[in-house]
Amino acid sequence: QYDYGYERHIWDEWIAKAEAEPIIPVRDFYNYLVEKGFRIIFITGRTDYHYPRTYDNLKAAGYTQFDTLITRSKEEYKLSAVDYKTAVRTVLTQKGYDIKANFGDQQSDLDGGNSGIAVKLPNYQYGVD
Repeated sequence: QYDYGYERHIWDEWIAKAEAEPIIPVRDFYNYLVEKGFRIIFITGRTDYHYPRTYDNLKAAGYTQFDTLITRSKEEYKLSAVDYKTAVRTVLTQKGYDIKANFGDQQSDLDGGNSGIAVKLPNYQYGVD
């Protein structure tokens, strides 16, 4: 429908539906980590106005226990994905978090430091720099 390009209105409509299905092995591993007492933080490149529906979708998909969901603020909209996520992880470590692992479907999710063990998940739809 969008020829693997980015169409903001299609993206916004999809997020508003809050119906994204979980990747079952990822959710199973999430459940294992929660059982073991790990604190989970979701960092997304989605913007602050997507926060409510993203939060709802995470809960509906079975991600019911996490410390926080972090979305881009207006001041961060123009940062590259690597710069934005690196800055967020840096702040988290300054707050005392010891990041053990980082899971993402984009290489830009994992680059930049403070990632712990980096786990790249496949994504055949799109790539983010």
